Amino acid sequence: YTDVQDLIVPAFTNKTLATSIATNAGDGYIFGVELEGAWRFHPQWTLSGFAAWQKGETESTVIIGEPAVNKPNTRQLPLSGSVALRWDDVDGKFWVEGRLMGATEEDRITAIDQAADNQRIPTGGTPGYVVASLRAGWHVNKNLDLTCGLENLSDENYRIHGSGQNEAGIGAVFGLKVMW
Repeated sequence: YTDVQDLIVPAFTNKTLATSIATNAGDGYIFGVELEGAWRFHPQWTLSGFAAWQKGETESTVIIGEPAVNKPNTRQLPLSGSVALRWDDVDGKFWVEGRLMGATEEDRITAIDQAADNQRIPTGGTPGYVVASLRAGWHVNKNLDLTCGLENLSDENYRIHGSGQNEAGIGAVFGLKVMW
């Protein structure tokens, strides 16, 4: 839980919504919940995941001189999470993991977010998404690990809320970890 006091936020100078200035808004709050866990239900299989959610409002004026009202906080993240299933070979040298990651639609947006920049947050809010990935790894020896993966397997067109850009389409990643 976070208690917010005198948060500096933009407010429009008139009803045309063309110009804004920074103002000290009223009080507000943010609270949220995060959960994470893993379950090794078999010596070679692990199910893991996380979920996060937050809610908050700040008392602010949309247009200078008008009464303050409670509005959602800017760029407040939607319910999001991930679930993964991982297999490790008996010797611990190889592993394979499939993961689903997603978020619900976020339509709790402020007037200033919507009017000022519909590139960062699309009109009406950020759509929800679910993307899948597949990764694998090889523990070559005590000094070397190799990994590879395919991300966004369905080539989903999506964005993290408030980021201003879409995430990459289907892609491959390769990793090398050297330890000494």
